[in-house]
Amino acid sequence: MDNTKHTPGPWRTNSKTNCIESAHEDYQFSLIAKIATGEDQYQEDANTRLIAAAPEMYDCLQGLIDEIERCGVKVSAELELLANQAIARVEGEL
Repeated sequence: MDNTKHTPGPWRTNSKTNCIESAHEDYQFSLIAKIATGEDQYQEDANTRLIAAAPEMYDCLQGLIDEIERCGVKVSAELELLANQAIARVEGEL
């Protein structure tokens, strides 16, 4: 069950403005975040790409957790805990 309240993905980077914008059809050019400029342009670009990929990563992780539970796949307790904690943070439960 998707308990998130964030702007739906996909999100995209705008390298001209150092912003992350929604690319969702209902949120045309909606500002998600502005990345602070710094001395390290490579790190700034990497941070922007990571944040822009967040909705897809959330969906993928939630899908993997659901599939693991549905199929009874064994994963380490530590990995299962980390995955569930990440989802809980996104959903505001942690």
